[in-house]
Amino acid sequence: MNNVPTLSERMLQFLETGGLISLPSAAPTQPEDFWIGWGESLRSAEGPNPLSPHSESGGRVWFYAPDFFLEDSQPWWSFEQGARVSRQRLLELLEGAQDQVAVSDRPAGSESLGEAVGPRVKDLNPSEFSKVFLNLKDRIVGGELSKGVPYVFQDLSVGEMTLSRRLGFLLKLFRQTQGAPLQVYGIWNREEGILGASPEILFSEAGKRVKTVALAGTRVHGQEGLPLLEDPKERVEHQFVVEGILESLRSSFSEQVELDVGEIHELRLPRLTHLCT
Repeated sequence: MNNVPTLSERMLQFLETGGLISLPSAAPTQPEDFWIGWGESLRSAEGPNPLSPHSESGGRVWFYAPDFFLEDSQPWWSFEQGARVSRQRLLELLEGAQDQVAVSDRPAGSESLGEAVGPRVKDLNPSEFSKVFLNLKDRIVGGELSKGVPYVFQDLSVGEMTLSRRLGFLLKLFRQTQGAPLQVYGIWNREEGILGASPEILFSEAGKRVKTVALAGTRVHGQEGLPLLEDPKERVEHQFVVEGILESLRSSFSEQVELDVGEIHELRLPRLTHLCT
């Protein structure tokens, strides 16, 4: 794989300013590869032109990382260098980087990287969530909406995001998602960043076939109630999402495009189970 022999020397650069995203594996039983970037980062409004020669992009590695509401005027990130690397190799490199990260970079009072990743959660204000919920309920009863998902933002206090903390978060994320149907992603620089894992793929492409997923209907492991596939409420809400995706696809493609809907099934994750089509 490109640049793999030099990656161990680049881990500190990667931890300071970098990005990564998992690439779908050829088969469900095979571990995925990762595309990673590191070095000087630049933000821009537009990404690389796929029709232009590679040299016109300066050989930089590009990631698309918009904000939650798609309001970021510069959603494209690019880095000086990049490589494709297997999950196992990347985990080995991250574990090896623990010796490179100076002890003085670790938060005071912590004995290991694992202790540096526990955020202190600030209590949510139930009244804020209630306002959103009641507003959605009124709009559903009034026929304006069929389905709504209330949300609130939650602040976590994790202290300064040192190299040690960032490495600790990455190691914890890789270990907790091992073998799970989750796509790990992240991008960061010295001032800001994001890191997480998602069971949803916007789309994957194989030849002339493009696949996306409807993921709606959720059950926490151990929660009482009917199995998700037998729960009328969850099935109805899931079907809303399926129909919404189909409507969007029909409006975006010509009539010559054939749309197939797969079988609904349960997707089991480390802590949750979702209905998936």
